[in-house]
Amino acid sequence: MLRAALALLSTLQLGGQLRQSFERSLQQALIVAVAVGFLIAAAAFGLLAAYRQLVSIYQPPEAAVLMALPLLFLGFLALGALPLVARKRKSTRNLISPGGALNPIDEGMRNAVRQIGPFSLVLIAFAAGVLAGRR
Repeated sequence: MLRAALALLSTLQLGGQLRQSFERSLQQALIVAVAVGFLIAAAAFGLLAAYRQLVSIYQPPEAAVLMALPLLFLGFLALGALPLVARKRKSTRNLISPGGALNPIDEGMRNAVRQIGPFSLVLIAFAAGVLAGRR
């Protein structure tokens, strides 16, 4: 009875901690969203001011091209930097056998899939199942 009460208490504490963590994350997300909104507004205002200044010097089509080219360059630069900051996948652990007792079997299956191919291996396993079921 005491164990059940302690388990319930720890579950309630864990739920409370999760709720607090979620509320904290929600507040941070709201602050980031407001900041992003202000940054977008500032960028739009700056682009409009730069365009108006360029129109006073150049013709409107030339000013538009002078505004579009640096933005296009920055967009391509951001797309080029994307693979550099992309998260790398964490290596998956073997959940079946943490001690490594099934590692030789797992390696054998990997080698079979590499040599034969996954589709052929599935067909062989299906045929073996059908033949075993007939006996």
